[in-house]
Amino acid sequence: MKINEFINQFKNHPIIFMGAGMTQRYYENAYNWDQLLSKICQDLTGDEEKYLELKYKQKNNLPLIASILEHMYDDILEQDRNGRFKEINDTFFDRLKNGKPQCSRLKLYLSSIITALKIKDGIKDEIDALVAAKKNICSIVTTNYDSFVEDFLGFNPLVGNDIILSNPYGSVYKIHGSVDKPESIVLTKEDYESFDLGSELIKAQLISLFIHNPIIFMGYGMNDDDIKSILETIFKYVEPNTEASERIQRNFLLVDYEKGSTNNVIEDYSITLQQNKSIRINKLRTDDFTGIYKAIASIKLPISVMDIRKVESVVRRICISDTTDSIQVKITDDIDSLENKDTILAIGSEKTIKYEYLSTAEMVKQYFDIIEKKRAGVLSLIDKQKIQSSQYFPIYGFDKINPDIRTAGRLKTTQERKLISYFSRIKASSKKKYASINAIHTDEKIAQTYKDECVSWNVWKRNISIDEMEQYLKTYKNKTTTNYRVMLCIYDYMKYKG
Repeated sequence: MKINEFINQFKNHPIIFMGAGMTQRYYENAYNWDQLLSKICQDLTGDEEKYLELKYKQKNNLPLIASILEHMYDDILEQDRNGRFKEINDTFFDRLKNGKPQCSRLKLYLSSIITALKIKDGIKDEIDALVAAKKNICSIVTTNYDSFVEDFLGFNPLVGNDIILSNPYGSVYKIHGSVDKPESIVLTKEDYESFDLGSELIKAQLISLFIHNPIIFMGYGMNDDDIKSILETIFKYVEPNTEASERIQRNFLLVDYEKGSTNNVIEDYSITLQQNKSIRINKLRTDDFTGIYKAIASIKLPISVMDIRKVESVVRRICISDTTDSIQVKITDDIDSLENKDTILAIGSEKTIKYEYLSTAEMVKQYFDIIEKKRAGVLSLIDKQKIQSSQYFPIYGFDKINPDIRTAGRLKTTQERKLISYFSRIKASSKKKYASINAIHTDEKIAQTYKDECVSWNVWKRNISIDEMEQYLKTYKNKTTTNYRVMLCIYDYMKYKG
């Protein structure tokens, strides 16, 4: 099965579990855990072999090595208050003076290293694809410390006990802590022991999410201990060969990084847990993460995660409002029996709630908003409306957002025919070459009536860039005129015909 087919069968918003491989994928000179400890040790001691010696003596036990480094870091910085690590000492004592949560110098230094990481060049398109997919992502769970998810997706960070009984929609669960709260970072042997002792409620929250939502692991290797630990936890509480167990395995996808691969076919894979318990999961070996994000963005769910977050906020305000006599919240007795396609949620005064749809004229006026926000649901209305062959209607961009528009083929033919006809009638005086739209509007030799015609011709001939045309259309004053619709159709055709 191909990745888009697998993901498009999801009945609920997926959860993405991000590992260290994602930090290394998007940040310059990022580190995995082993590399991070090695850097800290070398920065501290100036000895490349010291870390190798620690690994040898501690049998590659990274949490124990981190504990040793934490003590070393404290001892050395205590003896050298104003030396190479003066800023770390300053921050350490400032926190103590101001009553902030206690945090070791090592974790403060680790946070400074991660905070200084820069996004790689050439990765923008892939990140943009992830941002476009966020509307269909329930939440993200990560063992990473960095702030990538908050910075680019705007998800609400949840750390430590904030995870318990939280609203999962549009949240990032940072189960090993965050650079924004360095004291929360799970790094040393003692940290992991404390985490294991106090994390039962957190595990219960995550298990609930995993039972009800598809799970996609990204940035982890096939034999990563974090994956096995999570699966061990899930199947400690979920009986094998039950409906819940089968649903989890069916919805579980492990993305295994394979450099340069564009593979999009999912295969079966078995993982052996404790007591030789074997479970089947779905695995995809690929380097094409953009394809995964696009598949997530294309899931046809009736409401987005962001919509759910807005509703949750509105309901909270209603519950504390003094005007609840004018507002009613009605919930069906058996919400689990509802199909998504049958669900409509309206909150507000019964006197003011109404159902609205966009006409084709409104779609033209809101063209850029529909494209940028990928409002595929609104575009489903195109098939229900009669668009005359005489109309200028920009279908190519809309078809990219919603490829299920049945009349798209006919409308494309009409749009292309209309443009060919339009350019065959353009006045010769409008066919003068210009390098910018501003140059056309400041040329007094061109009558105001024909300036847009001249703009259209120069964009069509690629004398003026499509990006400049986009900005011109976005700021165009009267979006109901024929001139605007013609230029929009030209832009749409040239931008999205492909």
